[in-house]
Amino acid sequence: MASPRKNLQYGRVHMSGGQSFSGPVPPPIDAAQLPQVRRLVAVPAARVVEAGPDVSAPGRPPAKSTVLDPGSLTDLTAQVKNGDISWRAPAAGDWELFAFWSRENQGNSTNPLDADASRKAAQDLDQLQIGKDNAPKLRKSGADLFEDSLELHATPILWTPKMESEFRSRRRYDMAKYLPMMFVQGESDFPVPPKEPRPDFSFSDGSASKIRHDYYETLTDLYIANHLQVFQDWAKQYGMQYKAQATYLQDLEPIRSFRSLESFGARSETESLDAGENLPVSPADPAWRNSLAFQQTIASGVHQGGGASSASNSGRSSNPPTA
Repeated sequence: MASPRKNLQYGRVHMSGGQSFSGPVPPPIDAAQLPQVRRLVAVPAARVVEAGPDVSAPGRPPAKSTVLDPGSLTDLTAQVKNGDISWRAPAAGDWELFAFWSRENQGNSTNPLDADASRKAAQDLDQLQIGKDNAPKLRKSGADLFEDSLELHATPILWTPKMESEFRSRRRYDMAKYLPMMFVQGESDFPVPPKEPRPDFSFSDGSASKIRHDYYETLTDLYIANHLQVFQDWAKQYGMQYKAQATYLQDLEPIRSFRSLESFGARSETESLDAGENLPVSPADPAWRNSLAFQQTIASGVHQGGGASSASNSGRSSNPPTA
């Protein structure tokens, strides 16, 4: 299979000022439930300004964010030797020692942030689904090659093996010590919450939202270049267009994604289920307000990209009426 989707999870150790730690870096907080092969990405530390509760279950936001001092952030990754670290916290205040781990997502799907994965998936479609005998028929039909429902599931946050280098080249700073700010439980999972959940961590100077914006912007950059563009180029070899239900909000920016999709010469579609459409219809239901706003967002991106229309798979519901 092509390169599978990746996620990033963290472990943490609470430390008092002046306390020493020596031993294996902390495992992911859900390691007992998901004993997977994993790769260490970074080990930062930060001083706690105001402690919040630990995340009690992956995917469930904390009742209050833990506030960290941005000036105290320290990247300790280079000090890790054979999976162990020895570190003494500074004397002032309480501290968090983090470890961030990359691992495969559950489920069988390719990584939408990885161009090699997209090309391998397209190659598999060529060989296993279309076949050389059907290629001329596709060119004659001249319709669409359609990707349905981008329902990404990552209980922690989305990741890709080249994320650190891509982030550095696009945002012009290293992300390692800022990784705690990027964790928002449920934001990388489907169905999408109508409102962004409370982050696990924040900064005392209010700058954490900028860090998360940079992370989301990088995800969208990679999704557009490494997935949408790749599949439109692939569809063109059959004389067809790629059509996609591109982003379902989450942490991918929909206006820019659909604008890019149209500018590539591809076609756009969405569906009602992704935007929280449930029955009965009620203007007072936040899910319905979210659904309408999502459809307006998609239309904005399509028009900005030069498109005149988009398709919608309407009437989809996760809460059907009963007799």
